[in-house]
Amino acid sequence: MVTVSRGYSYTGERSIRTSVLSSFAYDRMSRPNASTTAVVGYNILVVKNLDLSQQSLTCTGWYTLLWHDERLMWNPGVYDNTEYIHALEEEIWKPEILINNAVENVGLVSDDHLIYRIKYTGEVEWEPLVSSTVDCGIDVTYFPFDTQECNIELTSWGLPDTELNLTPLWDSINLDEYRQSH
Repeated sequence: MVTVSRGYSYTGERSIRTSVLSSFAYDRMSRPNASTTAVVGYNILVVKNLDLSQQSLTCTGWYTLLWHDERLMWNPGVYDNTEYIHALEEEIWKPEILINNAVENVGLVSDDHLIYRIKYTGEVEWEPLVSSTVDCGIDVTYFPFDTQECNIELTSWGLPDTELNLTPLWDSINLDEYRQSH
């Protein structure tokens, strides 16, 4: 018995790259719409350090960013039933975001080697791994019974929120892969 995997073929991906991604009509420097929405979630892996004297939190995790780029849509039936392709940062438009309250490694969230997953509907998914140190006002009034709350603030770089709207993917950070450090 032969099992056929639906959703991908090498021939289909090569054809999509030629006709959709590499076409002269696609300009990675132009955003998809006059106003683009990107949903963002943070998946925490580990809290490395909560520094009381520096009022900072260092943690490692990854962001899940999803947005729609209608220029990257195709009909799977035309391309060997290929539903997904992958691309590098240099090939497609992506939201330029930065951690607004970073106190170390200030700069755009970026990874030249990480692939983007593109669905035939034009949905793009990107999950960059980030280790960051952020400003965190720590209140030890009730130490050792205190609870701290730290925020990681993201903002768009170079685009106002009327052009790039960042919205939360979840109500809070994703703890599914969280491991306590020792």
